[in-house]
Amino acid sequence: MPVSRTRSRRPERLSTSAWLAVGLLAAAPAGAHGPWLDAIPDAPGLRLGAAVAGAWYAADAPLPMPPRGVLLTGQPDIDRDGARLEHATLDVGWRLSEALGATAAIGWHGDGDSHFEAFWLHGYRATPAGDWTLGAGRRRVPLGPVLDGAGHFDRFGLMPLARRATFDGDWIEEGASLGWRGGPEGVWDADFGLWRGRAFPDGDGRGVFPHLRVGAQLGHVRVDGFIAHARADGRGAEIQRGDAGHGHGVPSCAGGLAQVVCFEGDVDLAGASARWHLHEYALDLSLAGLSRRERGDLYSQSGDTRYDGRTGGGWLEAAWGFRPDWTLAARLEGVRGRHRLSGAGAGLVAREAGLLPDPGTARRAAVLLAWSPRADLTWSAEIGEERDDLARNRFVGLRLLWRGELRQD
Repeated sequence: MPVSRTRSRRPERLSTSAWLAVGLLAAAPAGAHGPWLDAIPDAPGLRLGAAVAGAWYAADAPLPMPPRGVLLTGQPDIDRDGARLEHATLDVGWRLSEALGATAAIGWHGDGDSHFEAFWLHGYRATPAGDWTLGAGRRRVPLGPVLDGAGHFDRFGLMPLARRATFDGDWIEEGASLGWRGGPEGVWDADFGLWRGRAFPDGDGRGVFPHLRVGAQLGHVRVDGFIAHARADGRGAEIQRGDAGHGHGVPSCAGGLAQVVCFEGDVDLAGASARWHLHEYALDLSLAGLSRRERGDLYSQSGDTRYDGRTGGGWLEAAWGFRPDWTLAARLEGVRGRHRLSGAGAGLVAREAGLLPDPGTARRAAVLLAWSPRADLTWSAEIGEERDDLARNRFVGLRLLWRGELRQD
């Protein structure tokens, strides 16, 4: 029986923090920098930065391969085959005093779309029980260095399969976060945040969700883990439309169900990572895993079903700096999506949501050689293969990554 649910939602508008970011960026002179969190100087002053990644890839099929059997937003990824701008950012950090700093960042995708990656006000306080931070605004939800770094401006050009399947890309939200660092020699740290939930996998912006990350530096090993729980109240996924172009954001369920599948229910997220650095061999080993479970209603004009979906995967990476300016790296990845639907029109809804056919486990393997003639510049060559139970996709790529900064103390 066709479903006629409708959702009410206020129109999307540029947030106050975004307008403040525009003002701050417009008032700052041009400069350069890398990751946004590092943009806040250690001493009072201004720090400006930029980063650009460009690449050329050749592949047997669209790259990366479209995910199958995983509930995402229904929007195809940008085909990386050929030469294109991968990602670019401009950011600014300002230390107002020893206790207060701020940062803002704006980014561009390869399709020309721009977005605010950060506008964050950050407070600091040192106590006998440890160092405390309190921040509010817009930023990436903290997952730990390994998971945070596995995206734009990473060593490898393709986002890990598990990160793509869990968050559908970057996980950028608006909210507030309390941080702590302490213990013997400050080896333990943690973040607890309340976030608005406008991005995938929440996507409706009707409430807040809690998130906790805990990490430690244990000798040469860095370990991190996080958990989060959200309530999706009408998160949309576009019905697959063949060669429809790439988009950004979560499709809306407001007003009707034309060309959209909607999910309402609980979302549980968890992840863990570790990085081991062997100084004597200039060797870094990284291991990461992510999982997402969703339980609730999945419905469209074709039916109304009860949905239980699980997505899990991870990767193992090794990087060897065999010379000061040369690095050889390899990464092995895998991800698997499983789901169970029951109710009216379950088969039709599953097909519209991109859950069929179920591919089993998708895998990717890649090897990379990188040369850094300067601290702000890296050239790399990459070769690899993606595969699932239905297809195989071999690829090669050349990539340029530049980061720079300008400080005013």
